[in-house]
Amino acid sequence: MSFPRRVLLAFVTSMIAAACSHEEGSDYASDSLSQVAQVDAGVTDAAAVSVVTGTATTGKCFSYTKADAGMCAGYFCGVNEAQLTASMPTSSICPLPSEICQGTLSGAVAACTRTIVIANLGKPVDPLKPQIQECVYKDANLKEKVSPTCLGCYLTVASCAASNCLVECLSDSPNCDTCRKKNNCDVPVFGCAQIPSPF
Repeated sequence: MSFPRRVLLAFVTSMIAAACSHEEGSDYASDSLSQVAQVDAGVTDAAAVSVVTGTATTGKCFSYTKADAGMCAGYFCGVNEAQLTASMPTSSICPLPSEICQGTLSGAVAACTRTIVIANLGKPVDPLKPQIQECVYKDANLKEKVSPTCLGCYLTVASCAASNCLVECLSDSPNCDTCRKKNNCDVPVFGCAQIPSPF
């Protein structure tokens, strides 16, 4: 008689555990569905970004490639402005597809960095950032559109290049790009600025 009670007790305990786990599972299931929906939303963004991702290599783009035939400048030479615009996340602190596509922002930063660094040879580059910013902001259009936070991402790239590749980057060249890549100067700007990476 006591054996069936133990069996019955074990059965009831397992049923209660199953019921509890089913209720928890329901929460997990709805959480999972929510996560799937978020992932699905992310997949859409990832698909848009994938149009840009890798174009620096497949398009054989250089940092100094000029915008041509409707295609963007620099490492974005594998896409056009519409594709870049569609891939820009709403969270970007540099929501400037036109300036990025045309290369006006990166070009101004590069030119100003060379000018300021050469005028201050032997001095550390990081303290020169305010002067480089001031130089970039002499362009009224860039001053109006480019926030200091956004510009700061580009100045970090410029500082890295000037600190590690000064000789190679006295002019635009494949050697400059190679040195910048070797020192990981270029890639961080895309995460910092929250813009799609062409690498």
